[in-house]
Amino acid sequence: MGYRQALVLRWSRRDRLAVLVVAVTIAFLTGVTLLGLAMGSQTTAIATGLGSQATVEHYSSADGARTAAGADAFVLPTTTVTVGGSERTVVGVPSALPTLSVRERTFEFPQGQSGTLAAANQPGSVERTVEAPSGAERVTLTPRPEGQVVPDRWYVTSVDTVDRLGSTGAFVVTPTLDAQTTPPGDAVPLLSALAFFVLGTRQLVDLLLVMSLAGCVLVAVTAFSVTRVAVEDRRETISVVRSTGATPLRVYALFGVRAALLSAVGVALGYAVGLVLVRSVVNAAVFAGAPTSLTVAVSSGAARLLVPISVVLVFVGGLAGVLAARPAVRPPPATVVRPDRPTPDDRSGVLSRVIPTAVRRRVRPTILGWDALVPSTATLAVFVLFVLLIAAAGSVITPLTAADEQTITEADAPHPIASSVPASYAETLQQQGVTASPELLLFETVGNEPFVVRGVDYPAYASLSDPTIVRGRTPRAPDEAVIGADLRQTLGVEVGDRLTLGGSTVPAFTRVQVVGVFTGRGIQDDQLLVSLETASSLTGRGDGVVNFVRTEALSETDSAGPTISVLDTQIQSNDTQTRVQLRLQNYGLSPVEGPVAVRLGDDTRRVDLDIDSGRQQRVAATFPPRPDGAYELQVGGVTQTVEVGQASDDGLAIEVPERIPIDGQPAVVVTRNGQPVSGATVSLAGANQTWQTNDDGVARVSFPDTGNYTLDATTGDSRARTTVDVDPQFDRELVASVSISPEQPSIATRPAAVVTLKNPWRQPVTRTVTLLHADRVAERDLTVPPGGTDRFRVRLPYRPAGSYTVSVLQNGRNTTSTTYEVQGDERLAAALASSGRQSSGGGIAQAVSIVFGNIRVLVASMVLLVSVMTIGATTASFARSIHAARDEIGVRRAVGASPGGIYRLVLGDALRVGGVSTVLAVGLATAIVWGLLTLGELRLFGVALRPTFSPALLVAAATCALLLALVSVAVATVSLVSVSPATLLKPVQRRPPSQTVGGRSSRSEATADD
Repeated sequence: MGYRQALVLRWSRRDRLAVLVVAVTIAFLTGVTLLGLAMGSQTTAIATGLGSQATVEHYSSADGARTAAGADAFVLPTTTVTVGGSERTVVGVPSALPTLSVRERTFEFPQGQSGTLAAANQPGSVERTVEAPSGAERVTLTPRPEGQVVPDRWYVTSVDTVDRLGSTGAFVVTPTLDAQTTPPGDAVPLLSALAFFVLGTRQLVDLLLVMSLAGCVLVAVTAFSVTRVAVEDRRETISVVRSTGATPLRVYALFGVRAALLSAVGVALGYAVGLVLVRSVVNAAVFAGAPTSLTVAVSSGAARLLVPISVVLVFVGGLAGVLAARPAVRPPPATVVRPDRPTPDDRSGVLSRVIPTAVRRRVRPTILGWDALVPSTATLAVFVLFVLLIAAAGSVITPLTAADEQTITEADAPHPIASSVPASYAETLQQQGVTASPELLLFETVGNEPFVVRGVDYPAYASLSDPTIVRGRTPRAPDEAVIGADLRQTLGVEVGDRLTLGGSTVPAFTRVQVVGVFTGRGIQDDQLLVSLETASSLTGRGDGVVNFVRTEALSETDSAGPTISVLDTQIQSNDTQTRVQLRLQNYGLSPVEGPVAVRLGDDTRRVDLDIDSGRQQRVAATFPPRPDGAYELQVGGVTQTVEVGQASDDGLAIEVPERIPIDGQPAVVVTRNGQPVSGATVSLAGANQTWQTNDDGVARVSFPDTGNYTLDATTGDSRARTTVDVDPQFDRELVASVSISPEQPSIATRPAAVVTLKNPWRQPVTRTVTLLHADRVAERDLTVPPGGTDRFRVRLPYRPAGSYTVSVLQNGRNTTSTTYEVQGDERLAAALASSGRQSSGGGIAQAVSIVFGNIRVLVASMVLLVSVMTIGATTASFARSIHAARDEIGVRRAVGASPGGIYRLVLGDALRVGGVSTVLAVGLATAIVWGLLTLGELRLFGVALRPTFSPALLVAAATCALLLALVSVAVATVSLVSVSPATLLKPVQRRPPSQTVGGRSSRSEATADD
């Protein structure tokens, strides 16, 4: 074998261990990279189809917006008006704005009309004088449909109307060709979910690159230390080849290739081990029952990241080998000989210049030298750096998994963002003394910074999470927000600033004012808290619906019973049986299966139920015949009173408008218990004429003059009476009635209002009919033909227990109204505690568990790999000192020192050198983390990985680092203590250059490799 092959390919056991150290390091980097990219792919998959097709950017002036807008952009000027003492935003929407499509749903911008201000919560059309920047202006306030791109509470009008009122700013909406392109500059996407995950994945890649740099340090230290020992063992060979004509560049190249080859073999082995190890960990987690949905594979994205890293690591290893060969290559060939071993104090190097002699003598090691200080400090600093990052991740995750909190989500939702539960759950729990917070989660981006927005009812949120306002005040209005301290620093936001937010899962935009800065536990500092109303408009959730409800820990109760409510009851009775038909709803979060008791009076029957969460089922129970009368009906613990038997004649009624015009001839409808009565006699007090109802129960009645009239209807022995006012000024209206279905909804039932409109006149009637409930409106333009009937149905929001009124307006005038009761249920808290999906911590904790899998299992494997690779790299860093001390160890062993005595001396030296290395490593790692935080590099999906830097954490990290140093020194000493002293004291044969023949290396090289 020639000297070239000998220097490059002859590897000792130490070199093979170095390959193993590099392999462990690369296995760690490979595992972290594959897991990280798998997490990023998993989260991005949630947002598939949620790419934004347009961006929106706010400008402080309309002229500036028009100047900056591109040819394909749209300018929406804005202003502020005062209506009824409160300020409202007005936006001018131009025509021809594009229609946006998201997951087969279309979203359109509202159309603005000149002189009209339209808002979704406007109860009806009315002319008002508003205060605008231009002064007092007369405008028409009118309702518009809900759920459009512009916030419901903003007024929408035409561009020229905003210019007339005096514009104070503008939005620029720019269509984009690529839905996955992140917005430039200060623009935000109209749909932010996908951009959030794309930018978050970029932050993940940046963090992986930081970890790769740390891995480069370990590889460099390992390659340098091992190559330096190899160089020391081959000084005579180097002297020979230099004397026979080899240039320094050739020798540098040989040792560089040797180190690069060591690194390359370690890299290849490490990638294979890392892939197998990570898959094994995921499989073990699945086998153990830990929730994980990660799919680990070498994707194209992983290859684009891992291949460049591998090339860099091999290059760094080769460069370290070149640097390690420098002391033996730079001197002239005649002086390249193995020097006598210096004393540890002589090898103190740089420290001898800065440490006083008296102090240096006290801390002077006996066997080891201070030459291991720099490489060991580098490897231990990497270990402490990883410990700080893992501690930072733990400080974020731990508050999310607090055992004193629980989360209520929809049972069949794949993740919390897809969950929908009634906000009334929280209100009812609060009525029962349980601390609860209804919340919505949004994914937002501002200035290419991803962050989480949480829609909350701030008092409820504060009662559960206890944030501390450190600047400003708490929010009071729907468009006010408070920001976490870490997020404020990232975005550069101050109290009083305004932020433009895009829609999270539906195209939308709004603008909120930051009124306070708060601090909290863990991830709270990285969030923006907005009102539920604002979050609802940005997520497309209906009124009264949230993603989840966070509560204090709920205890299970045996008396919870089935979580069902009775929506409708129909009873049919005859001489042979009494049949009860029920429509039931499961308001719990888990399916209700099995038999449930139905009791009518003293008789009980059982019916089989199979109702999923939030679903309904119709069932029937048959009882023996019974006398007519009132009976108590109980179903699953829910009790109500029902009537059994034929309806009495007391149900006769007359349906007629209370006011009519002269010669109106309205249709008079006679009913009994809601059913038309044919052949009934209708008479008018003071008139001699009577009318008979037809098969539909209708009779046309003429009123002779203005005034009040009494109208009677008789059939058999039943009589009904009502009064009618004939008014010449009265305009014909539709006869309106409104009913609530179900009549007595529960807190977990979303009721519907059914509006019935009848036209009793002989000509068609056109009206704008408005259903008003709370601060919400639903409007319809209807034309009903003569004698015709029209209906429309509006879903009402979830409500807590109490009374609520629904009114029907025609052309802005109140026509009729009804009041309904929402039934509370004291069993609800127990039902929620014993059913459905509940997890510790908040909704984000569930997202971590569901999307990322059991992160604690994965982190544990990473900690193990970090410890192993640190031991390997630190062992290599001490190997040179141990190898240089083999003569002294041999002498001590020859004069009677036991292996235990040698270990005590070496470990004592390791305490001195390793103690200094540990202190320096902790300081260096802390400085690196602070620097990365300052540069914004330690953020992951908008969350700052900020360690606490508590004394306990730093002491724990230092203790672990020192223990790793001691273990590394012990491992490096084994090879010298396990052999006989004679081997260590074997004389080195020195041969002149002429004794190297035929390109063969000297015997000293072979001896060194044994």
